[in-house]
Amino acid sequence: GSLLVAVGLFMESIAVISAMQGHDTRTNWLVPVAAVVTDFGSMLNSYCFFGLIWHYPGSTTLILSLSTATYQVSALLPLGLKAVMDLTGIDFGMAMLGFSGCVLLSVPIIWQLTPTQEDYYDQAKEVLGVPLPKPKVTFDVCTKLKKGWDAVKLDLRDHVFMGMGFAFSLIFAQTYNSMSSAYGAGLFGSKQAGRELADMQVQSTAVVGALCAPLVAKSADFMGLKPFAWLLTAVILIP
Repeated sequence: GSLLVAVGLFMESIAVISAMQGHDTRTNWLVPVAAVVTDFGSMLNSYCFFGLIWHYPGSTTLILSLSTATYQVSALLPLGLKAVMDLTGIDFGMAMLGFSGCVLLSVPIIWQLTPTQEDYYDQAKEVLGVPLPKPKVTFDVCTKLKKGWDAVKLDLRDHVFMGMGFAFSLIFAQTYNSMSSAYGAGLFGSKQAGRELADMQVQSTAVVGALCAPLVAKSADFMGLKPFAWLLTAVILIP
């Protein structure tokens, strides 16, 4: 995952450097390809957390929240790059190139720290007392989709309500996140205020992802999901 992220960022930096030199018509095709490669690699990095589920069986929700928090904490990366650019005087292309190098250096570290698939199955067997069935190494998409749909149908109503609740809970926050700068400029009457509100929103997103979300998730592990869901409902409705 980290290797793919490094490759994607390197491609992005080449596109940026080329655009700054007036050759963007030759390398603009790199941008969508690099975005897909980088996003896929970051997804794989987040999945690394799932390898710890059987190592910490009492903290499943915490581990899931940490895998999600990686995206929220990454909101600080643009601010970090801008600070480096202001401090060193380098341009955006060189900053991206340096960042891709830092990600590349993290590859052997993550390789050593992430449990292997064999470790995952061994630990699951130790926790459950029985071995997990190992998946077949096939790419039968239709069969996997059918099995997934069969599993969803067992509790179809619950899954539908959960999906709707998840969508409605995110849509307003995501809309605000994507328009915080324009919202701040319209509310306070200046573009500078809009930028400052956007920076505050980025910082608060990272803090919530790194600190608040894992703490709440650990509370859910301690209480159990059903009591926690009722508590969360009460907190929303009481105000």
